[in-house]
Amino acid sequence: MNNQKLPNFFIAGAAKSGTSSLWQYLKANEEVFMPADELHKEPAFFSEIKNRGAINLERYSEIFKEADKRHKRIGESSTAYLTDPGSAGLIYDFNPAAKIIILLRNPAERAYSLYCWMVQDGYEYAGTFERALELEASRINRKIPNFLEPEYYYNYLYFHSGLYYEQVKRYNDLFGSNLLVIKFEDFVNDFNASYGKVCSFLGIRMNELDVRPYNVSKSVYSAKLQFVLRKMNINLNKIGIRFFSMRFPTKESRDRLLKLGLKKQRPPRLKKDVKKRLIKGYADDIRKLSNLTGIFFDDWLDT
Repeated sequence: MNNQKLPNFFIAGAAKSGTSSLWQYLKANEEVFMPADELHKEPAFFSEIKNRGAINLERYSEIFKEADKRHKRIGESSTAYLTDPGSAGLIYDFNPAAKIIILLRNPAERAYSLYCWMVQDGYEYAGTFERALELEASRINRKIPNFLEPEYYYNYLYFHSGLYYEQVKRYNDLFGSNLLVIKFEDFVNDFNASYGKVCSFLGIRMNELDVRPYNVSKSVYSAKLQFVLRKMNINLNKIGIRFFSMRFPTKESRDRLLKLGLKKQRPPRLKKDVKKRLIKGYADDIRKLSNLTGIFFDDWLDT
C-alpha cells in the first residue's frame, strides 16, 4: 500500500501474551503511530469472523488519521488476527510488505489467563476454568457470538486457540522474514533484549520506557455477576441513558459498571493438575512450533 496513513505493521497476537504491553511501549515511541485508546487498539478489520462488516475501510482509515511524517511505522494490535484462519491472507493482500509481530505464551497459562480476562470483562458465565474447558466441546460447533457467548468465537475456545503451530505457519508461509515471533517468557524475563529485537525488526530507535505489566486480570465476586453487569452496560448504552458518560467514548468509561464486581487481588494460579493435562494435549503442537520457528518452546512441556 502506498498510503502512508494505513498500517505497515501488525501485532497479530496471541491474546493474553503481552500484546497490550507491547502496544503501550510502541505507541510511546515517537517514531511509531498506534491507536491511543484500547477500544481502537484492536479494530480487527482483517478478521471477518470478529469484524463481521462492522468496520469498513473508511472507518478503519480514520483510526490512523493523526499519523504524520514523524512516524516511520504505523500499526495496530488485533489478537483475532492470529486465530482467525483468514486474517493472514487478508493482511497480505492489503500489504504484502507488512511486518508481523507475534508473541506466544505457554499455551496452558495463556488459556487460563484468557478465561480470567473473559470473566473479568463479563463475557464468560462459566464459574470455573474447568467448566469452561468442558463447555468448549459444544461451543466449537456453536454459532458465536450469541446471547450467552457475545465475544469473539475463538476466545471461547480456550484450549484450541492455544494450538499455535498452524496459526503461526499461515504467517510464516506468507510473510517469511517479515515475521517476528517473540516468546512471552523472554519478553518478561529479558525485556531489553526482546524489545530491542522488536525495534530493530521495525527499523526504529528504542525508547525509554516505564516497564510494567498491562491488562492484568483481577478476581471477581462472581462470573455470572460480571456477565449481568456487561449486559446492563450494553443496554444502558443502547437506550442512551447517561450513566457515567454520554457516549461511553473510552473503554474505561464504557466498562466502568464492571468495576463493581471486581476484587483487588489477582485470580488464583492455574491448578497444577489442570496445567499438566493441558500441556499433554499441546505437546505435539509445541514440538512442531519449535521446528517451524527455530525457537526453543520445549520448556513449556515441563510442568
